[in-house]
Amino acid sequence: MKKNHWLILLIFVFGLLLRFIYLSKIPSELNRDEASVGFNAYSLLKTGKDEHGRGPWPLVFKAFGDYKIPGYIYLTVPLVKIFGLNAFSVRFPAALFGSLTILAIYFLLKELWPKKENLALLTAFLLTMAPFHLHYSRQQFEAPVALFFSLTGIFLLLKARKKTFYLFISLPFFICSFFTYNASLFIVPILVIFTILIFNKEYLLKSKWKTILVFIILLALSWLGYWQLIKEGNLGRANTTIFNQLKNTQQIEHSLHYLNNSGMPLFIARIFYNKPLSWFNEFIKNYLAAFNPKFIFVSGDNNSWHGLGQLNYGNILFVLLPFIALGFYQLFTNLSVKENLWLLGYFLIAPLANGITIDSPILTRLLDFHLILIIFSAIGLNFLWQRYCKDRKILNFTILFLLVFYNLSYLISYFIIFPKNLDNFWNPGIKEAVELIKNRRADYDAIFVSSNLDVGYIFLAFYLPFEPSDFQENAVWGLDGFEKVKTYKKFYFDKNSLSIEKREELKELVGNGKNILLLERLTPADHPRKEDYNTFIYNSLGQPLWQFTFFKT
Repeated sequence: MKKNHWLILLIFVFGLLLRFIYLSKIPSELNRDEASVGFNAYSLLKTGKDEHGRGPWPLVFKAFGDYKIPGYIYLTVPLVKIFGLNAFSVRFPAALFGSLTILAIYFLLKELWPKKENLALLTAFLLTMAPFHLHYSRQQFEAPVALFFSLTGIFLLLKARKKTFYLFISLPFFICSFFTYNASLFIVPILVIFTILIFNKEYLLKSKWKTILVFIILLALSWLGYWQLIKEGNLGRANTTIFNQLKNTQQIEHSLHYLNNSGMPLFIARIFYNKPLSWFNEFIKNYLAAFNPKFIFVSGDNNSWHGLGQLNYGNILFVLLPFIALGFYQLFTNLSVKENLWLLGYFLIAPLANGITIDSPILTRLLDFHLILIIFSAIGLNFLWQRYCKDRKILNFTILFLLVFYNLSYLISYFIIFPKNLDNFWNPGIKEAVELIKNRRADYDAIFVSSNLDVGYIFLAFYLPFEPSDFQENAVWGLDGFEKVKTYKKFYFDKNSLSIEKREELKELVGNGKNILLLERLTPADHPRKEDYNTFIYNSLGQPLWQFTFFKT
């Protein structure tokens, strides 16, 4: 094997180890979406239906009313069969495809710049430890799986500049990206068209244009077919887009009312206040939010599932910022090179999905964007090394020291501190709490889980687990923000602020002389009761996280 082949193999193995080592333990708890995907995969395995009994073999999973798309769940089914229903099975697809993405970006950049293999190797190496990608590859996230499919499709699309049959090999990868994560629906079609336009001389030769046309028609039909097949799920997710926000509509109506009362004709007022203009303004605001340096380098987004913002780490290490800027400058000052123009175009296309959705910026919708920033940093580092560092040992050592120090600092924080420092959004201690219920469930006539554990049913369904066919038949569902289970046999999930003082309520519900187990999640502001019939679960700092109360009605 050539030297570079050995290097990319070592980089891939390193990335694989970082993504699989202690996969079931770090992060130390499953979030609610991970538990949901796992239980739905388990339900499919046992019954061919989802947790709601919808099927057989549905393409949309109702779950909490968020209507999950099918790709990741179906990838999980055989893993649950092989490894059982556990965190490893649920996280395996993200870890595997996240690792394969290291190879995908290497081969894509080699295809883009055949004479710059060092750049491809450096990008692959930086991606192995990139906080955004490492973290997303160690949880059940659809986005890194979709990123692998779309990158592989783009790699094959670029290869089709020489051999057009690669177009039709790329098509299944693009389709898989559609069925795995929604952001691909907005990025892939535009990027494909943009790629063909940038490299039009290679694609649109007399002998190729008909093949290109057939490929575009097939991709368009696949895209439209997806929207038709997943129509119910798309309607369910409409509330996450800027086009379906009641507050914006109300703001327009109020503004029109004020202007009209001030004497301005309504038809003139509508020129300045209307839905298309409101959508455009929201899109620009959300699109530009992706470029916020604080979001990228310091804090990440507001969801603690998405990164280590609580430990002051952003999506990309701050030490890479000057190299990203240098890489961008190198590309921007050489726009006559088509490959440079293509990468900058991809950079501008990547935040489109973030632009049309609310609560922006959200890292999950911006993995492509952050990947391109990693490529920029590799371009900057590669340029700096070739131009200035070869014969300057001090500069060389300084850059190497900074990169090693900050990457090592992040890995230490991730693998040692982070598992013991989860915030309440992760429900730390929930697995241990459910294990206690599992061991004692036969001793109690009724088990109450306080509703301050949001969609608490899913953790019991996953860890006990519930038998899917029985659950589909007997679970009683309700809508309270989320679609969630209110009761299932002797399990109750919908009681607010349960406490030992409310025994009379429970007597009415389950009868006299019944053994009751009551689980409550505690927050730092709570004052837990320390009585003989209580049991507590504590965090590593000795703070109570969960309280069990045992009594008779």
